[in-house]
Amino acid sequence: MSDAPIQPISTTSELLRLYELIDAVELAKRLTVPESWVRDRTRSFASDPIPHLKLGKYVRFRWGSPEMELWLTNHLVSPSPKDPLQTRLSQNASPKRPMPYSRRTGRQSSGHLFKKGESWFLRYRETVIGDDGSIRVQRCRRIASATGTTRSKGAARAIANEFLGLNRKEAPDFSVAMTLGTFMEHIYFPSVKVENEHSTYQSYVNVWNRYLQSVSEVRLVEIRTATAEKALRDVAAQFDLSRSSYQNIKHLLSAALAHARRNGYLNSDADPIRDAKTPHGKMPSFTYAYSLDEARSILAILPEPTRTMVAVAAFTGVRKSELVALKWENYDGNKIFVTEKCTHGKVGTPKCNSQGVIPVAETLRQYLETHRVAIGSPEDGYVFRSAAGTPISIDRLTISVVRPTLKAANIPWYGWHAFRRGFATSLFHLHVADRIIQQLLRHSDIATTMNVYVKAVGEDGRDAIAMLDKTFQRKVAGKYRL
Repeated sequence: MSDAPIQPISTTSELLRLYELIDAVELAKRLTVPESWVRDRTRSFASDPIPHLKLGKYVRFRWGSPEMELWLTNHLVSPSPKDPLQTRLSQNASPKRPMPYSRRTGRQSSGHLFKKGESWFLRYRETVIGDDGSIRVQRCRRIASATGTTRSKGAARAIANEFLGLNRKEAPDFSVAMTLGTFMEHIYFPSVKVENEHSTYQSYVNVWNRYLQSVSEVRLVEIRTATAEKALRDVAAQFDLSRSSYQNIKHLLSAALAHARRNGYLNSDADPIRDAKTPHGKMPSFTYAYSLDEARSILAILPEPTRTMVAVAAFTGVRKSELVALKWENYDGNKIFVTEKCTHGKVGTPKCNSQGVIPVAETLRQYLETHRVAIGSPEDGYVFRSAAGTPISIDRLTISVVRPTLKAANIPWYGWHAFRRGFATSLFHLHVADRIIQQLLRHSDIATTMNVYVKAVGEDGRDAIAMLDKTFQRKVAGKYRL
């Protein structure tokens, strides 16, 4: 569902063109509820009205509009198995949003707030749908802790009123009853998918599904610093992750709540996630950098096209997503222009807009020209393409060709990024300036280049210690005495 702001509609013809306008009778049929149930939720005293339009004396509903979809989502409405164009209200589940008004006076009811143990509870009435129509039932639920900032009855009453939607002149805010899971799946993730790279969207979804399902049923307005910290502790108890992984989980929660505040789903300006303590986690895992000798050994045993792919990775340091998106029109024999990336079949711009030009070594030029002749000497299109002309699946090639071939030769496989780290490390040991290495890797920060991608080699460490010892012995023998 899109969370874009709804544009004003000026004419009835424009309404008909954008969304299907239906009356109360038709809506009741699609929801399989009594017509009276629909009309009760368009009255002026209804605390939870169905989004509708007033066209003169007539009431109409914009079927398929964002506000209608949000209302249906928050009231457990799901597609009918018989007709995908119709919906029905679950008869065994009450609406998530209570209907706290008195039938006798038409006024809203504040419910009964009481304390039991260390918790505040609210008893109220709401309308549910049964086989014989709508009925009023009594509900009771825990709304807050009776300790800390909500230990007073006044603070608990404020939360209860927010839950019941009292004292609101504007339309009710459905986010009061919305759970974090509903918000993430129906509002936040669709927005991330539109505004961010596909890889970012996929990583957010994976983090949510793997680590944060324990907080999916928490109401959006009830999320506090303690909620986030407990969620992080639960993850740490179940998974042995690095500190950066815990920080990524915390960042996802913080970004989601920031989106909720910017779009009016939360009224508070404070970030409850910011002060949550991040677990220490284990030390970052070891990352490897292929040396030139190791790259030469791998090139000697791999078949095409994986041989040329490894050559490009080892001699240019491009990322895996940029490697599969290379095109012949971006290669002139002397330079490679990095302009695109391809992740899970989705083509986009490189990470952090790190487009750039990389000079081509003579060895790499020979590999590329041999590969070009082998596939029919094309002048354009992807360098590494499938039979359909699309970017080749590098993950499938890795599983079916690279890993088995290297395993048979007893050569460990550390992933495609090990060639990028090896590229930086080899240039560093050839005394290439740090700024040049940063430029070739297309990093925005030189610290990333030197601290993450340049790896120390065992022989270098031994040579450095030997040089230090030799200098010390020379000084001792000449000028200094111990």
